[in-house]
This record gives sequence, structure tokens and C-alpha cells, in this order.
Amino acid sequence: MLARQLLGGDYTEAARPADLMKTMVEAATILDTKLITLNAWVPRGLKAAERFSYYQKTWSAFAKLAEDSGTRIAIENCPHGGANIGNCPDAFRRMFELVPSKAIGLEFDPSHFIFQFMDYLSAIREFGDRVYAFHAKDTQILRDRLNRTGIYGDQWFDQNWWQFRMPGYGDADWRAIFVALSDIRYAGDIIIEHEDPTYEGEEGLRRGNKFLRQFML
Repeated sequence: MLARQLLGGDYTEAARPADLMKTMVEAATILDTKLITLNAWVPRGLKAAERFSYYQKTWSAFAKLAEDSGTRIAIENCPHGGANIGNCPDAFRRMFELVPSKAIGLEFDPSHFIFQFMDYLSAIREFGDRVYAFHAKDTQILRDRLNRTGIYGDQWFDQNWWQFRMPGYGDADWRAIFVALSDIRYAGDIIIEHEDPTYEGEEGLRRGNKFLRQFML
């Protein structure tokens, strides 16, 4: 519900973002968890400066709610076609500058860095003190497809030039990722997010779990 409201831009007095976040904080208390994960949605159609202004106003209120309840909020870095402002290192820097509260952090997912051709290892290290959750998901770049269609090919053809995979079945360097997580002293969960089109259901989870175990004590 929170995502739909923030994406749709329907901010009535009965459904303000802060009210919806308050409901999520209350739900987290009931579920006995101290971490809430979501995207940093912004209304569509705003200019760059307006997007960050909206973020500062909205997430300052979110941070206060989290601080008062003893919870933390982790933003996943999926771009969602530009709807999620928290999708790249420049955005992270600006967001943490505008809302410096340590109640706000990241649910870091390296798979989204791969298809945007960004360095996930340097980002893990730079924002290590803000990595509150970690998605173990991979991305495979389909090079033959990319060479035929270019990066905008998904707008004209049915098949994209990249796809999400289980850890170990894509292009991520998982040994280097776990070294980086160790360097930042990450002690949170390793969350397998299953969007692999080849190994569906439990088979994918078993394969992902088996692969990741080699890097964990």
C-alpha cells in the first residue's frame, strides 16, 4: 500500500506517506522486527531538484518515526525505471546528506549495479556503515543479445539483454563481494531474492543456498 501511494502521488490527508510509514512501524513492532525495507519512491514527473526536495521532506519524517520506535529503514537500490530515487552512489550520498539520521540505510543488492554497469564493490565499502540488509541476487548480462539490440533493446523487443539469476549463475564476483562485506564488518542477514527464470521455486533456492555456503562460516 505504501508503494502504491508513493508511486501514484495521491497524497490526501487520509493517506499521507508519514501515516503509511507509521502503520509499517507499528506492524514491525507487532512482528518483533527492528528493520523495515522498502524503496525510496518519489512521484513521477518531478524534476531532479524537486525529487530530492520531496525525499528530504518525506524521509525526514520517516527517520523521526524510526528513531522514536527504535527501528531502522533500509532502502533497496532497485531503480524501478527512475521511480526509486535511491538507486546509485551519487543518490546515496545526496540522500544521506539531506537526511543524515542513521535510522536510514540501505538494503544493498549487487544485481541492480550489474545491469547499470556500476561498481558494486566500491559502493559496499563506501556505504558500509549504512548497509543494514543485503540481497543475494545475481544478474547475467546476455552479451549476444546486448550486441544485437543495445541497452535500449528492451523497449523494442520482447526479451531483455539481461536477466536476474541465483548467486553464482550470473556475472557477480561473489568471493569479492563477501570480502567486501567482511571488510565493512557486515553482520546482518544474507537474503536470497529469487527472480531466476531458469531455476524456479525451491530448486533455485537450493542452488543459491548451496553456492553461498562456501563463503560463510
